[in-house]
Amino acid sequence: MKITIKDRFCYLSFEFLSYSDPDTEVEVAFIGRRIGTKTTVTELVLEDSTPVRSCSLSFEARKSQWNLFAEEMAGNRSIEIIRFHSFHSQYLLTILPYFRKFLTNNPIVKVVDLEQSFAYGFHNVLGSIVCDKSSMAATYNSNHTTTFPGLMGIFRLNRHRNKKLVARKKVLMHHLLTEEQCKKSLFPVK
Repeated sequence: MKITIKDRFCYLSFEFLSYSDPDTEVEVAFIGRRIGTKTTVTELVLEDSTPVRSCSLSFEARKSQWNLFAEEMAGNRSIEIIRFHSFHSQYLLTILPYFRKFLTNNPIVKVVDLEQSFAYGFHNVLGSIVCDKSSMAATYNSNHTTTFPGLMGIFRLNRHRNKKLVARKKVLMHHLLTEEQCKKSLFPVK
């Protein structure tokens, strides 16, 4: 596992060799906490180049560490770009929900780069971040800032500059209008 932080003042990189080492878990949580309180971090690169065939214990240990990391950094409001590199797509699908709390109501994050060939599962996991369909208020208060390069549909709406218009469009699309009416509205999804 590798965590790279691009700060306005410096560039830091941390690499961990073992997932089963308890000290690694403490260090990962500490780095997450530092990122959560630091207001000068602008880009975060998370990399996991562990072989896909690694044992299930390693897989569970990695999930636990990313969960701790995501929890600790949830308070950060300066990160603009997050990049996930070298993640196996199935593994990435299991850890993205940990970052939900950080991404859901964060107007600062502009790009989440997954560097993946996108599986259908990504639409379900990420779709709930950019458009929470549980209620009209939840939809209106969803993330309307972050873009996910390579994803279409509802994800393209977030590229529009007028975020109030994006929020209204999402509410109309998912709670009030039929699909045919949405196609004819002022701000169609292409």
